[in-house]
Amino acid sequence: MKRFCIVLLLAGALACGRMGPPRPPEDFAPAALKAFEVRGTVGGVVLRWNAPESTAAGDPLEDLLGFSVKRSSFEVGESPDYDELVFVEFNSEEPAAEPENVKTAKLFEYNDKAVEPGKVYDYLVVPVNERGVEGEIPGKARVTFIGQSSIIELQ
Repeated sequence: MKRFCIVLLLAGALACGRMGPPRPPEDFAPAALKAFEVRGTVGGVVLRWNAPESTAAGDPLEDLLGFSVKRSSFEVGESPDYDELVFVEFNSEEPAAEPENVKTAKLFEYNDKAVEPGKVYDYLVVPVNERGVEGEIPGKARVTFIGQSSIIELQ
């Protein structure tokens, strides 16, 4: 009986549930967007991107909530002041016809129609997880809006 109690105590001590040191929230943040594209049209600025598939730490991304699309008017010598234009929700449900284990890149798009010709805008699209942690920003897009001939700089 004594031997059984010792074995039970040792097993309980070794299986206390601790998996490792705690990790910061940034480790669970989404990685940067994939295939971020920007183009000017007659009616506005179109932003397109694919969702990241992993976290910043390289683990599979399982809790993506959506994307915060932000814009700032560009003024020389001033720091950008980004406002959220829209939050685009991520719907992780795959179409029923897709076979299992096949990943399809879901394309997201936002058309900013509230732009004025001749003005310069900076755009960010930031992935956000279900905990509200913002992910990596791949860079910004600076757009001098002049319709289809808009000047696009990815920085």
